[in-house]
Amino acid sequence: VGTLTHIDDFGMTEEFIGITGSATKRFVITSWLEPDPYPRAEVEFLPELTWDSRLEGQKMLLELEVRNLLSRAQQYGELPWSADTEISDDPVAGTWQLAGILPLAPEQSHILLCSESMKDLIERSLAMCEGANRYLDSLGDEPESESER
Repeated sequence: VGTLTHIDDFGMTEEFIGITGSATKRFVITSWLEPDPYPRAEVEFLPELTWDSRLEGQKMLLELEVRNLLSRAQQYGELPWSADTEISDDPVAGTWQLAGILPLAPEQSHILLCSESMKDLIERSLAMCEGANRYLDSLGDEPESESER
């Protein structure tokens, strides 16, 4: 499973290249083609997830949980997204953004990309928040000082 992405912005320094993008369509690879001159595949696009207004309370909970997690995690090091990152007012886009700014390993993000409904995406994202908070709890109350890192 993957996503087509529109590059919104990019920048670079001598040590770093930064790219900001917006996902446009999710897809699943149906078969791999000959890899010459680069990896290629046939894909099937997945249906877009639709909003159900009954999920509004869960989305609000997710936003609180994501922002709390980002706030906690920032104490342990620099993150690409801050707890005050602006989220779209559109409920579908905003929910995907909340899932996208979670501090997760790529394979965990892949689990979210496989969501089959908005309810599923919210539930999976909340579960990821819960796991990440348990991990932070296991680290103790005090983050390492700069000299200890």
